[in-house]
Amino acid sequence: MLGQCHKHLPLLPSGWTIMSSQPLALDLPRYVKSTVGPFGHLRTAASSAINQWNDTPEEWEQVAKGYGKRFASNFGKNVIRQTTQYGLSEAMRLDTGFEKSKRKGCWPRVEDALVQNVTSRTRSGKRVVSVPIIAGAYAGSIMPAETWYPDRFSYKDGLRWGTYSLATGFGINLIREFGEVLPGPLLDLTSA
Repeated sequence: MLGQCHKHLPLLPSGWTIMSSQPLALDLPRYVKSTVGPFGHLRTAASSAINQWNDTPEEWEQVAKGYGKRFASNFGKNVIRQTTQYGLSEAMRLDTGFEKSKRKGCWPRVEDALVQNVTSRTRSGKRVVSVPIIAGAYAGSIMPAETWYPDRFSYKDGLRWGTYSLATGFGINLIREFGEVLPGPLLDLTSA
């Protein structure tokens, strides 16, 4: 029924549609794994440890309770990021998932891993700039800055945090690509 609604919306340019007639097929297992799976928790724990080390925000102090607050805060940011990313990827019919390179050699594999941090695949397999990945990184940073800490931080801090988040993604993709050199338990985490 939703696929039929777009014909009655006057604000769309001629030939544009909101959705295709195909039903949405949200990759729920990947969404859950990215949000609450082992790799998502590892990323949240690592960013919380960095915040703890830097005493950010300083009101939470560098004690166990402060680390818990940082972990909960970063977990919330990840939920916002993943929800934005997966929602947009489905609405735009893009695949934002990481895919190991099929190319041989170190540098071609590095290139493939890095480019996947800011691109998505269309249904035909073509790579395009990834609005879902970029929007997810910034939404997951700007929304908390503006709502959880409005007296201390602004959207500018959220933009900075989003940029750090995107930059971290390059490193994470390299770990995913070259994870076969990691010990077994760590290798299992990279498949998220």
